[in-house]
Amino acid sequence: MVVDAAKTDVARSHLSDLVRFLREFHRLRNPVVRDISGYPEGFALWLDQIPNHPAIDKGWLNPEADFIFRVSRPRMRSCPPPPPELEEWLVDGWDNPATPPGVHDSIVSPSQIEGDGDVVVQFNDDLARPQAFSAWSTERDVWAEVERPARQAQAVFERLYRLYGRLDAERERIDLQVGDGMLNWQSKEGLNNHPLLLQAIEL
Repeated sequence: MVVDAAKTDVARSHLSDLVRFLREFHRLRNPVVRDISGYPEGFALWLDQIPNHPAIDKGWLNPEADFIFRVSRPRMRSCPPPPPELEEWLVDGWDNPATPPGVHDSIVSPSQIEGDGDVVVQFNDDLARPQAFSAWSTERDVWAEVERPARQAQAVFERLYRLYGRLDAERERIDLQVGDGMLNWQSKEGLNNHPLLLQAIEL
């Protein structure tokens, strides 16, 4: 059997080109994520940012636990309703425990005298309003102190619930992993900011 060296070299060159093409094609279809922020939204959850709340059981703090953490839907309570005399004065968001309540300094109100135009009413024109706001704010602060971590726990629950649905729908394409040991290094390929140790987990 006679082997044509020239044809063999051509075949090897074509094969090398094909391998390079397939490698680059794979890189385009499945780019290497060097920065953890490059993952799809919702797929990076830092354990040290998970709130403290009874609805969240942090298994990583217990050496005997067989789970990383568990989340149940927390019980949430509505904001104490403001007194009627404050309803039109409160700034939107007064029922959000993450922000302090505020009032408008003044509002425009229709005149009580027929034929007169609108009048500007100051919040402090009636001393009963600041007093009512102070009393209600004190009650609201007690509620907000308890409610803030509950809302944060609810946000984690909802985020994981959405992630569960996506993992179920795209199980052949994506998986869930827990990482440790962050590498932060600027290389010629760009910034590397990614865990070094990865372990596949289930949700």
